Amino acid sequence: MKIAIIGAGFTGLSAAWNLSQSGYDVSLFESSQFPGGLAAGFKPDESEGEPWEWSLEHHYHHIFASDKSIINWVRELGLSRSLFFNSAKTSMRYDDRQFRLDSPLSLLACPVLSPWSKIRTAFVLALLKTLPLWEQLEKFTVKEFLIRSMGSQSWSVLWEPLMLDKFESHAETVNAAWFWARIHARTPKLGYFAGGFGQLAQDVVDRLQEKHVRCYFSTSIRYAAQKNGQWQIEQEDGSSNFFDAVLFTSSAMLLSGLVPELPESYLAGILRLKAMAARTLILELDKPFFTDNTYWLNVNEKSWPLLAVVEHTNMISPQHYGNKTIVYIGKYLDPSNPMYSFSKEQLLDHYKPYLDQLSPGFLRSLSRSWSFAAPFAQPVVEVNHSYVLPPIKTPLEGLYWASMQHIYPWDRGTNFAVKLGQTAAQTIRSNIQ
Repeated sequence: MKIAIIGAGFTGLSAAWNLSQSGYDVSLFESSQFPGGLAAGFKPDESEGEPWEWSLEHHYHHIFASDKSIINWVRELGLSRSLFFNSAKTSMRYDDRQFRLDSPLSLLACPVLSPWSKIRTAFVLALLKTLPLWEQLEKFTVKEFLIRSMGSQSWSVLWEPLMLDKFESHAETVNAAWFWARIHARTPKLGYFAGGFGQLAQDVVDRLQEKHVRCYFSTSIRYAAQKNGQWQIEQEDGSSNFFDAVLFTSSAMLLSGLVPELPESYLAGILRLKAMAARTLILELDKPFFTDNTYWLNVNEKSWPLLAVVEHTNMISPQHYGNKTIVYIGKYLDPSNPMYSFSKEQLLDHYKPYLDQLSPGFLRSLSRSWSFAAPFAQPVVEVNHSYVLPPIKTPLEGLYWASMQHIYPWDRGTNFAVKLGQTAAQTIRSNIQ
């Protein structure tokens, strides 16, 4: 039984492994030069500066100690030795004040909340951490739920600025199950992989090839069509192959262009699903950016045009990056937002006045910088989202779709991408046996 998987992000990689372990003949197609999807990594040109020992993700990544799907999968692959965990400091900036906020004790010490707001917030966070409430919560928006439960001060100080930075005009329509998932599944300990997530993805590809999975990179697919009970996959170079089943792991927009014969009603439904894009600016500095060892800074200043500043080398040793400081500046936005089309230089100019407030004179230590864009980086999940989310099996026999949209109620991340790939593989097996 021949199966094609389109997309070598962690969903495609885990599905390929699972299906190959079950004895299927698997081919994996990826338009990029490298595996990993949104977690793919890069190394800068050594002729332009200090060489790096490890690759770095285009967009910041880590896992949590509770991320059992990816932890167990890495163990199954025989790659556990590359996984390690560290503690890291998370802070918040609000009203020109920066303070630690990553534990119950730091919440109780929060200088910008009243004592009653702190108590209410702590109680609700503990409730969300322990109870499986997502089905009940998807009936409400995040705003409705948090104002009712934590109070208006907690909403306006802690959560509203982050929602606006992450979802822009959709901030007040996102359902509370999304918020539950972010609290329920996270731990203080953060995990990373030796060599970076890009190295992990390449190690997985090596394991797949040992299992005789054919992996094609820098290979774009022109279309997929049903012919005589099979699926014809035609590549951009005109070559084509036939498969018994196809798993597509990218966005609805790309799926609609790849398979034009999908029913109109189905296409209309999946194209109504919303998502935010991402722009990430990466700075390489000669000295630390933060003076207090903060790894992750949530920027809750409503007038600032950025969501988070992540000093990667406050969690991962700078010795892996030529003893330089690595800083991410992240922002989610609608693809129609002019910032999405900014050049690297425009982004840096746009952010400079705000970054200067966080680290005065940081530009004097800037050695290199990069910027990356992702058009589909964060699903927008509105009230009763489970009712509009299509199943992995499409209306066309032998065609399956598993994208970031299907991770719901969980939020984006490599752990749930791996879990989704395993679920997709199981769906395929149950339908073609």
